[in-house]
Amino acid sequence: LAGFHSDSLGITRFARDYAKRGMLAYVEGVQRAERNEGVETLKHQGWSGTELVDAMQNTITGGLSSTNTMGHGVTESQF
Repeated sequence: LAGFHSDSLGITRFARDYAKRGMLAYVEGVQRAERNEGVETLKHQGWSGTELVDAMQNTITGGLSSTNTMGHGVTESQF
């Protein structure tokens, strides 16, 4: 119950701030706060296992895949 209401409150606050300030609301209100608090899911690609999925896909395709989740254009380098 506490998690549900915490999520709801956080999303509501973020949505209102995002409506006013756009992406800056995300960077300041979420991304920097996660970094300052040491939240491990800040770098969600590594946390969710994308590198493992890419390694398996590259093994199967012989490294010829064009749909890897990591690499050029990932969100790690966009913000």
